[in-house]
Amino acid sequence: MKIAIKDIPPIGLQVDGFLEKEDFTFDDEDIKCLAPVFVNAHLECIGNVVSAKASAKANFSVLCGRCLRSFEKEIVKELAFYYDLDECQKHIELGEDVRQEILLDLPYKVLCSDDCKGVCLVCGIDLNEKKCSCKTTI
Repeated sequence: MKIAIKDIPPIGLQVDGFLEKEDFTFDDEDIKCLAPVFVNAHLECIGNVVSAKASAKANFSVLCGRCLRSFEKEIVKELAFYYDLDECQKHIELGEDVRQEILLDLPYKVLCSDDCKGVCLVCGIDLNEKKCSCKTTI
């Protein structure tokens, strides 16, 4: 979302747009962006600073860290950015900052639910679906 500074009027500028899901790729195949990320932002130019208040909504397919089942996780994030401008600067790139904030908001270990029982470490059965008959518990 490249925004021309000259296009920001004194009352501010409302911008809606999408970031491509391909911009949210990972080396880890356990996390996949399912759709373009919606971004809504209001920008104001105050002196030599552009203030951007934005919200972003993204949907990811992730694997549960306990039971290894795939499920959807929605991330909704409220963001605020401040860009110090220099005399030569003609644009700001809001999309990259939004992308980085969303990626940082993804939890290290994602669970499908707080009470997920995971898998049996002996036989590998999903303990959310069936009771394990293994005598050894770890």
